[in-house]
Amino acid sequence: MALAELNGLLGWVLRSLGYSVSLLSGRVLRDDGTYGPEFDHTLLLVELDDEYIVDVGFGDSVRSPLPLSGEVVADVSGAYRVMPGSDAGVLVFQKKLGG
Repeated sequence: MALAELNGLLGWVLRSLGYSVSLLSGRVLRDDGTYGPEFDHTLLLVELDDEYIVDVGFGDSVRSPLPLSGEVVADVSGAYRVMPGSDAGVLVFQKKLGG
């Protein structure tokens, strides 16, 4: 199943349960420092008590909702956070590597 289908399906389920969900465009950073095209990846913005990034389709990645506050969330595959990017409306998903 394609990545967009996984997050699209989860978004549909969450909306059916009454949550506010938006589908976002994700662009993956390549080894050469450039980014893939818009909607190279999709992910969800879910509003609970705060706004969270939720992504069930990005391989061995975070399995927990990530708050937009920059708070680090640790789970079985590592430590992650979402930070504001340098451009307005851009968020950067980061995984802690090494130190």
